Amino acid sequence: MVWKAETPNAGWVLKSVKNTGGVWGPLETIMEQGGWYEQGHFISPPSMVINSAGTHLVAEIQDVYTIPGGQKGTWDWNLMYGFQASGSSGYTWTTLDSDSGSWDVTPPHLSASPTICIDGNDAIHIAWDYEGEIYWKMFDPFKNQWGSKVNLSNSSGILSEEPSLNFYGDVHVVWQEGSDIYHKKGNWGLSPTKPAPSNFCWENAEDISQTPGTPSLAPVFSGNYVSWSEMGSDGNSEICVSAYSNLKWNYLGNYSQSPLTPSIYPQMAYRQDTDSIKISLVWSEGYGSHYNLTGKNFTGPNTPQLSADVGDSLPSIYTIQRDGYLVYSAAKGNTITVDYDSTALLYYLPYLNPEQTQKIKIGLYLEYGSKGGKVYNYMVSVNKISVGLIKVPTGQMITAEVVVPKKIAQEGRGILEIKNLNGPIAACDWWEMYASAKTGHGHGGAQFEEITSVTPGYINMLYQNRPNPCKRLTTINYQLTKSGQVSLKIYNALGQLAKTLVNEAKPAGAYQVEWDSRDRGGLKVSSGVYIYRLQAGDFIDTKKMVVIQ
Repeated sequence: MVWKAETPNAGWVLKSVKNTGGVWGPLETIMEQGGWYEQGHFISPPSMVINSAGTHLVAEIQDVYTIPGGQKGTWDWNLMYGFQASGSSGYTWTTLDSDSGSWDVTPPHLSASPTICIDGNDAIHIAWDYEGEIYWKMFDPFKNQWGSKVNLSNSSGILSEEPSLNFYGDVHVVWQEGSDIYHKKGNWGLSPTKPAPSNFCWENAEDISQTPGTPSLAPVFSGNYVSWSEMGSDGNSEICVSAYSNLKWNYLGNYSQSPLTPSIYPQMAYRQDTDSIKISLVWSEGYGSHYNLTGKNFTGPNTPQLSADVGDSLPSIYTIQRDGYLVYSAAKGNTITVDYDSTALLYYLPYLNPEQTQKIKIGLYLEYGSKGGKVYNYMVSVNKISVGLIKVPTGQMITAEVVVPKKIAQEGRGILEIKNLNGPIAACDWWEMYASAKTGHGHGGAQFEEITSVTPGYINMLYQNRPNPCKRLTTINYQLTKSGQVSLKIYNALGQLAKTLVNEAKPAGAYQVEWDSRDRGGLKVSSGVYIYRLQAGDFIDTKKMVVIQ
């Protein structure tokens, strides 16, 4: 346990105490700063995380100095990271960020509450708020150095503050932005040409509370659950909880139920069970110095450690290989979007744990070409080892579950491969990875399949060719919303027709055509920019491609 305390004359001290075998040891002073006349010294509440390497601390320190005889002076601010190696005494300190300036009449108060966590690769993540934005910095264990700070909120004109970091499959950060609670997740990416993780990526932020009319304050994250204090129109505040499941955040309700006294500053911790998560939630309840510490335990549904709602214009943070995405317009206005690849879809699994049972749920959907009741055979593999063979009837959404065998999990990380054995492309709508307490033998194989009939439709769309630029062969994908005459033609930069790829009637569907960089006479075209144009009824679209010979 570590905490700060104020000392006389605007000074401070940082103290800690350790519990070993149920017995609390002596108090230890980590660091202190004495106060003095015409000086002010402040430290934020510290944040701590412990791993096998040692104890990691982060705190913000601000010093204010007054020019004798006047109401002005100077100030400096530092974000400090401290590390105490296991078995050693004392901390080594590193300045991660700093600022300074002068003040007139009233000095600024900049010290907030930074937050820290460590991911499965032993990367150290720190987040803090400064001048209305949320910043993040990471110690990269592969490069053995701190990276540059990154603005995660980018909320110009809107106050962002009170970040909270936590690692649960992904690195998660939640914060207060304006009157709402926002969430962002990040993880390591993997290049097909590199054996180790190459970069850390963040997905876009999402609004969890969605209550712009009332302030949402002091969020915390644990086990894909988020809790915060929600202030009502009457000025009272309650503790609210949301959980992530079914590819979205779901509001679970008001957990304090204290309409007469404010409930603030929640803290939360999860414990993994076989098929559920146990949550311990505590918060302060009362006014000023007259308050109680209130707690509640509850059991919630198991939430995914990794979750990829793929099929977007941008690849997910886990994507290693895909050709692009397809959009299907199904019955009743529903839209299905899928990643696709002509060989195999590849996704990175950054952390595998042999001490847990890890299951992957996958949503598969494909409607390609004519609607003739085709059944596709999908092979799902992790690290080149097959974990399931799944049949995917055309136009039907399939939800399958496979278990990651222990011998694969022992490798620590993996590559999820989704391959269509008897079709032109592999397509995936979403996938999630769940973990639970170790049970059973974990030999892998498809555990269940759920089939949902979907009345498929299509959205008119012309996709960017791949590869682009191209040296010889390139592929163009397109979709048709209804049957009719279709033309797909390629023109040079002068508007002259180079090649007609399609000129015939086609039924609604998704199609793929290749161009070998040759003109109508079979000669190689010259290097340069080319335009390809799709016309299907009233729908017309054009895109550019580059040919390099």
